[in-house]
Amino acid sequence: MRIADPARSPGFDAWAQVHARDHVTRYLRRGAGRAVIALGDAAAADARWPELVEAIAGRFRAVLPETPLAGDFEGWLGGFVDGLGVAPTVVVAAGGRCPAALAFARLDAGRLARLVLLPADEVAAVRLGAAVAGQRPPVPVLLVPPDGSAADAVRRILAFLDEECASAG
Repeated sequence: MRIADPARSPGFDAWAQVHARDHVTRYLRRGAGRAVIALGDAAAADARWPELVEAIAGRFRAVLPETPLAGDFEGWLGGFVDGLGVAPTVVVAAGGRCPAALAFARLDAGRLARLVLLPADEVAAVRLGAAVAGQRPPVPVLLVPPDGSAADAVRRILAFLDEECASAG
């Protein structure tokens, strides 16, 4: 999945890369402090995404990787987290990345501290809500409904991330 060119994304550092599991992943980073891995696409995943990424970068170090288009997503994400050296970390997933991020939370909770899911529509939100209730991931999960405003989503997510920092610190 391609992300915007950093030259057109003011405030983002240049591209960096991490090599893990025989795969090189490029990523953008912005902000300082605890890493929050943001999995989504500003153009396709969610209209709230750009505002959310800016807000995360204002309080944390936002890490936006180019995600693989196919293959073992959970294995890739585990390798990416290990390569960055940020485990346990927080993952914020939007749109089509939500189910794979939830699967990663279930299977590899040692690398994950918290998970935020931003489904693209109400059908996906209902499915994800049922999956979270049925699977009970071993990490706190925030499911943000798709019908709220960007400001409300940002407020809820930052409060959830702040709780994690308070419990970790």
